[in-house]
Amino acid sequence: MPHNVVLLLNHISDTIVHASTIKEWTASDPVLSWVCKLVQTGRISDETSPALQPFFQCYAELSVIDGCLLRGSQVVIPPQGRPSILSQLHDTHPGIS
Repeated sequence: MPHNVVLLLNHISDTIVHASTIKEWTASDPVLSWVCKLVQTGRISDETSPALQPFFQCYAELSVIDGCLLRGSQVVIPPQGRPSILSQLHDTHPGIS
């Protein structure tokens, strides 16, 4: 199912961010790109870096699909893209009336 979610992001024209952008952000982020490699190889237990500690707690939920890191069915947004996505979410939210 997560694969379908990522593909859906590729096919919606008015999505605030596309999977290809998240893939680029993930590849350029040193921590997330390393986590992706560890998830794909299954060797996270060999790592002791403090930057990876938050990912140890949810390691069983992590997967990589098309270069995007997912926790369950949720896409992990790299730090580089968080301000932009948060701003777009705030701009498009109708608020409380």
